[in-house]
Amino acid sequence: MKPRIRLGMVLTILPLLPLYVLGAEPSEKELRLASTENLKRLGVAMHLHHDVFKLFPPQSIKKDDKPLLSWRVKVLPYVDEQALYDEFHLDEPWDS
Repeated sequence: MKPRIRLGMVLTILPLLPLYVLGAEPSEKELRLASTENLKRLGVAMHLHHDVFKLFPPQSIKKDDKPLLSWRVKVLPYVDEQALYDEFHLDEPWDS
C-alpha cells in the first residue's frame, strides 16, 4: 500500500506546520491542543456512528470467534478516511 496524504492527517498537522517550517519544536501546550482536537474528532466520529447505527461501535466484530476488525476501523468513514476504510477486507480476519 503506497502512502497517501489524508485529510485527517493534514488537519492535525496544519496548526503545527509553521513551527516545523521555522525549525522550532512545538511546545507541550501546542501538542496538547493537537491531541485534544484529535480526541474531539474521535468523539464526534463515535457519535456519528451512533446516529447511523443507533449504537456505538463494538469493541470488535467477530465471525466464527475470529476478530474481523476493531472499532477503530468502524469509525474511519466518520473521520474522513472512507478511502482507507474501503481498503479493508471486512469479511477476513484482521491479521489475514
